[in-house]
Amino acid sequence: MEINPENIEIFVKLLQENYIELILLIFYLFIFLLPPIILLLSRKEKFIKFIERLLNVKLLNENQDKDQDRHPISFNYNYK
Repeated sequence: MEINPENIEIFVKLLQENYIELILLIFYLFIFLLPPIILLLSRKEKFIKFIERLLNVKLLNENQDKDQDRHPISFNYNYK
């Protein structure tokens, strides 16, 4: 496609016509995406635990520390 003034004028005209719709789309996306983001940030630990269960991966080192506190007895298998 060649760059010529007619194409640029058509493009600018389309942008001007759809400018309000674009702003409304961004506004609606912001309104609908903001509450879930705030919710995830407020419950970050629960969200991370959910992801860990979903992916079967440990992301937090705190869980390992808690497990060590629960089982303070260690067995020495090299005992002679």
